[in-house]
Amino acid sequence: MLPGFFDLRTVTAVDVLLILGVSVLIPLVGNLVMAAFVGRVRALITTSGALQRINTGAGVLLILVGLLLPFT
Repeated sequence: MLPGFFDLRTVTAVDVLLILGVSVLIPLVGNLVMAAFVGRVRALITTSGALQRINTGAGVLLILVGLLLPFT
């Protein structure tokens, strides 16, 4: 249940609750921040100009990879 770096002989019930709380809170906050950034990025890349630039960049990268493959 607890990570291996805790000395189980000295861990109290309060310690366990704090560890569990932090273990839940940190990923929750990280996921919320990620969701906020994804929403903003999605709004930025849905314009037609942005989609055109993304597709052109992807095409150029695919051509470059195709040119590099014979040399690897």
